Amino acid sequence: MKISTPEIKDIVEWAYASKASQRHVLKTLKQRPPAGDAVSHEIPDGGRIFTTADAIHPNLLEKDAYFAGWSAVLACVNDLYAAGSEPLALMNCCGAVDAVQLTGMLRGMEEMASVHELHITGGHAHLNVSPYLAIFAWGTSLTNSSINTFQPGVGDVLFVITHTEGVSGTPHYPSWNSFYGYAPHEIRELYAALREMWTVTQGKMCLRDVSGGGLLAALMSFAEQYNIGMKVNVEILPRPENVTLEFWLKCFPSFSFIGACPFNTISRVEEICSRYGLNFAFLCELSLQSEVIIIWTNVEDVIFSKEKGDVFLAKE
Repeated sequence: MKISTPEIKDIVEWAYASKASQRHVLKTLKQRPPAGDAVSHEIPDGGRIFTTADAIHPNLLEKDAYFAGWSAVLACVNDLYAAGSEPLALMNCCGAVDAVQLTGMLRGMEEMASVHELHITGGHAHLNVSPYLAIFAWGTSLTNSSINTFQPGVGDVLFVITHTEGVSGTPHYPSWNSFYGYAPHEIRELYAALREMWTVTQGKMCLRDVSGGGLLAALMSFAEQYNIGMKVNVEILPRPENVTLEFWLKCFPSFSFIGACPFNTISRVEEICSRYGLNFAFLCELSLQSEVIIIWTNVEDVIFSKEKGDVFLAKE
């Protein structure tokens, strides 16, 4: 694809690179997993359980084991909330070159788990090996309305929710700690806003967390998953005052979600964000063609187009 500026080209390449392994997995598996980062399963008693997993790149484990453990749990928590689930518990599999590195991972996992009052119920660990870390998490429905069967389409609206307070995360990866200085109960209050959104929209909403690969990766995943088009002016995105737009578009914020819902409920979502002190922006109405167009300094760039053969995660 042709990109107008080196800055945009660099950010788009960052987003595509972040999902290279996921593209390979989805291409290789004979049975394609369901779309989305968390999946719901019916259980015999008529209830529903949600599952998700996350793994951390060994390079980050080597540079900042604590942040890696912290982020792995956070990514699973955000995936579950985005799917309409209340996290219940976690398990881990991890390995480290020595006890210091393993302790760092475990302390990071434990801190983020305690914020959400989650137990690490088990797992497996190795010492004196190349570092690795994977988290498995599960939860139940947030509300009776949070079984996500909503399929966004033409005329529905795209929005972003984030929390711009905080500080930059680790120096080893573009990240933003939205929870800095917050007590655990204050952090949980931010997630309570998502629970209320699922209720007021009666499940007619879908969310995707912004994580590795940044916001553009989230937008392209969203467009591909739901076969929808969007045109987003990235200059209107809420972001901390002291960070550049380039950094923010690559960034893994600890609390940031893109979402879609019918036009007639967007004002209620915005009102909830306002009450809970969250940053909200209406991005665009969705269109039919599965593509992502971004606007920056009055220049439009098509960064993803199914019609032109682009594949962000996997071909249908």
